[in-house]
Amino acid sequence: EQIPALVDAFTRLLERIEYDEAVAGVEAPPERIMMLQADKTLAYRTLYLVLRSARLAGMDKYRLAVMRRN
Repeated sequence: EQIPALVDAFTRLLERIEYDEAVAGVEAPPERIMMLQADKTLAYRTLYLVLRSARLAGMDKYRLAVMRRN
């Protein structure tokens, strides 16, 4: 499962980053890390679909920032 529009957006973003790095002459591109910020109101299924879509686009490392609500 995935969110096709999100996979496309992530893919275009990664392609743009790779292009910019090539133009700048960057030899060793940095890791592709997805940072997602959420709180407990975000449904687990949504979190799963976003991360799965990012993976399918080529992002293979993730960081999750969990917000505490008062």
